[in-house]
Amino acid sequence: MCVLLGGPGGGKSTLLRAHLADSADRWLGGRTGATIPVMVRAAALTDTDPLPTALAKAVTGDLRQVGLLDELGTDFFRHPPDAGVSWLVLVDGLDEIPDTDTRSAVLTMLAGAASAGAGVYRFVVATRPLPATDLGPLGQHVPRYELQPFSPDDLLTYATHWFRSLDDPSRHADAFVTGLRRSRLEVLARTPLMAFMLCQLYATDPARPLPDGRTGAYQSFVELIYEQNVHKNIKNTHDEAIRRLKDRHQIPRDNQAAEQAAQRARDHLPELIDHLAYKKINKKTAPAVEILASHLGVQRPGKVIEPLWNAFLGDLLRPTGLLVERAGDFEFLHQTLLEYHAARHATRDDQARIRLHHMLFPIRHPAKFSRKDDAAPALRLERSYLGFLLDGLFAPQDHITADAMEALEHIARHDSKCLYFARLVKDFAVAVPPHVLAPPLTALAANLDRGNGANRMAAAELLVGIEGHRREGIRLLTAIANDPDPFRHGRSICVEAAQLLASLDGCEEDGARVLAGIAADLTRPLDDHLRTEAAGALAELGDAYLEEAARLLRTIATDRPTGWFRAHAAWLLAGLEGHLEEGANLLVAAATVPTGDHSGQLDAAEVLATLDGYTEDAARSLTALASDPTCWYWDRFQAAKALAEVDGHEEDSAALFKGFTTDPALYVNQRLEAARLLGELPGHRAEAHRILRSTASDKTQPKSVRERAVMELRGGPRNVPPHMGTCFPPPAC
Repeated sequence: MCVLLGGPGGGKSTLLRAHLADSADRWLGGRTGATIPVMVRAAALTDTDPLPTALAKAVTGDLRQVGLLDELGTDFFRHPPDAGVSWLVLVDGLDEIPDTDTRSAVLTMLAGAASAGAGVYRFVVATRPLPATDLGPLGQHVPRYELQPFSPDDLLTYATHWFRSLDDPSRHADAFVTGLRRSRLEVLARTPLMAFMLCQLYATDPARPLPDGRTGAYQSFVELIYEQNVHKNIKNTHDEAIRRLKDRHQIPRDNQAAEQAAQRARDHLPELIDHLAYKKINKKTAPAVEILASHLGVQRPGKVIEPLWNAFLGDLLRPTGLLVERAGDFEFLHQTLLEYHAARHATRDDQARIRLHHMLFPIRHPAKFSRKDDAAPALRLERSYLGFLLDGLFAPQDHITADAMEALEHIARHDSKCLYFARLVKDFAVAVPPHVLAPPLTALAANLDRGNGANRMAAAELLVGIEGHRREGIRLLTAIANDPDPFRHGRSICVEAAQLLASLDGCEEDGARVLAGIAADLTRPLDDHLRTEAAGALAELGDAYLEEAARLLRTIATDRPTGWFRAHAAWLLAGLEGHLEEGANLLVAAATVPTGDHSGQLDAAEVLATLDGYTEDAARSLTALASDPTCWYWDRFQAAKALAEVDGHEEDSAALFKGFTTDPALYVNQRLEAARLLGELPGHRAEAHRILRSTASDKTQPKSVRERAVMELRGGPRNVPPHMGTCFPPPAC
């Protein structure tokens, strides 16, 4: 089992569908695999049905639309699909289950099925980022992978591919990227869904400016869906649905009432879709047509029976292109489309916007704002949806907007909330004017006594992205990177700030200069960790800084007589193009030349073992350290363990541990620890157990020693920490 994390529109569903399609092609082409994937919405697993039954129902519903004639039986997913092959259940949209307890129940069921060990199921659970506690039922051992957004180069490549049918794809891609900067969509366009939408909008009319902000992009895209659905002939389809409904009634009065009600529903379809989205996002689980039928604006005439009316409402929804029909119900094509339409409903008029203002910011007297939880209602909403709501609340620029802005300004006085809303503006291009968030961000980034270094750096970075405040943000970021006391708020903050500075357009040289200064500066209270980290970060900036980084790493690796950082600097140097031999030679010297720092030699030898062509040098150093009686016993054990990881030296490691189990210079508990470590080596478990059993039955040993031997045999907790003996230090030291 694993979890796939991604933000709104980040490509989670697309990735799962692509894997599903690739696997189908592989099997249809006669190529086998370890799994057969089956995709299911997380909401389909929320009933009380056992997992095989729930899968059968969900897949039957999906495949019925493409010609499945018979229902899949409940036993279909109860057994492996083929010998040695598992079902790979792709669970999409976990975050779309609104109730935390229900999500927890689904995850508990999946975790139970995954741990059953029958080889029937493997799982991928796709979701937007959730609080860590929400994924608790899976346990900490389940890996979590996060889909990364497009890089600027990725986006340019994607756009060039999209515009390949235009006269000059590269020119259009460059113009597209330039337009993104003007429309506040540069960050948003790095998500695949938004890139897809904006490329479609541009390709339809390259001369037309891109819409402003995310809400503007969604509005234009929804309009484009209608325009591009000409082949569906939406108007005629709706006209035909109205005709069918009224023709079912032969009495003129009933015929006319049915036609008028149907026409009214068709005329208000955009508002009905917004209403449907709002109900769905607020946990209304009834079928879509039932939700629409309950709307006061589309009341069913008395003579029109309910099944006919509901079928007509379905006929209205089906051709819009905004919803997809699954298992007899309608769902929005994408979660963000649901959020966009729900926000339209929540901000549909002045009264609705006032209610939303009081719901998001329940502050009666902003001047008296003090409690940290006053903004909790807004912070409890999903960030993407909150972004749409704020756009609808702030866009009209009226007295309601002014009141909401005042409330937000007071909320932003609290550091964490200031950063929260500033990130919201950056991530979703929310229409919040610069004067609301720029002052508190500036104050936070400039105040040495306020917050921690990470918050100061985040505030400066966010300030860079606010219109008219880029220069101030860069100045503050530079000040943080040059802080004479890097330990003020965390020792790595100055390096992180310099890296961030170097990543900004036009600031690469400034950031590089700061990193080089940190790596070379011996006057400030910096440690070797920071110097090494800064030099490594300088090398990552590109070829232009490679030789300067190499010089700095060489200095660190040679001017420190002992320590892990000497080995780390040499290893980083070896990783630079053209400097493998130089870095490796420094590591060989650090691993073999006696300095009295056995831990430093061990670090160098372990790092040396990772370099191609130098494993035998590392093996010799590790063997010498493990055999040196003047070393602390735990360093000797670690050297022997590291030797086992070097190809061809597993048995040499085992021989060393066997010697440790009988070494009279070690205490009994230390020899037991050596036996335990011997048992972890492949093929030596029985031998280790023989040694432990011998100690457990030796009446001449203290009771505590015999008890520990029994614990080791059972694989249970040990009374003595693995790095401690009954006495410390051992006699050899």
